[in-house]
Amino acid sequence: MPDLDRVERTLSHLWQAPYRLLKGNQSAEIVAEGLVRSVAAELREQGGVPEFELFLQACIAPEQRSEPVRTLSDVSHFIEQRFGQVRKIKLLSSAARRVQAKVVAGRVLPAPSQLASEFLRTLIRHHFFAKVTLRLVGEKRRFKDVTEAREFERRIWLGS
Repeated sequence: MPDLDRVERTLSHLWQAPYRLLKGNQSAEIVAEGLVRSVAAELREQGGVPEFELFLQACIAPEQRSEPVRTLSDVSHFIEQRFGQVRKIKLLSSAARRVQAKVVAGRVLPAPSQLASEFLRTLIRHHFFAKVTLRLVGEKRRFKDVTEAREFERRIWLGS
């Protein structure tokens, strides 16, 4: 069996194509295109993110909460209690914390599109990079070290 046919067992079938592209020494642009197709397929399979609007309201409208919220951790806890402990909500909560940190630092303006963009990045990190990057680092592998792998990932993010 050729080496490119061996796909990580923990990787969902939706993410195998970009893995093969990455392992096959394709450019960052080509791998990014594969990731876009995979994230779209992932969202279709999950039925989208119907909780996004309610989640956004919970983040934006603190006056609607019964208890005071002081920190990003409190917001995450409130949201996970309200919407459940499912993976999609945890990833959305994580994305909200990162967006809020960027807003506080003055790097972005608060907007629903920021949360949507960060959620998609979080989805890609969770389903793809967290599972495959370290497997492709080492002797006779795609990347000689983690720094090179992270640089490739950075090029993907810059191109998207």
